Amino acid sequence: MVTVRNAVLLATAGLFLAACASTPRTASAPPAPSSSVAVDQDYVDAVHRATRKAGIRVVWVNPPLENDGDD
Repeated sequence: MVTVRNAVLLATAGLFLAACASTPRTASAPPAPSSSVAVDQDYVDAVHRATRKAGIRVVWVNPPLENDGDD
């Protein structure tokens, strides 16, 4: 009996946590501002030029970043 109760309690807690994690307020929050980091556009352009010649299309998931040196 205790095992069934623990299983039901665990499943209920899991459902509540999943519901809280997917609320619209957190899903639509804007990303944190990062003024000191920008995309390294020179490198991106060089890669695009090189891959275009080879017939390859590049899609950046995490583009290379350049740092302003404050770190």
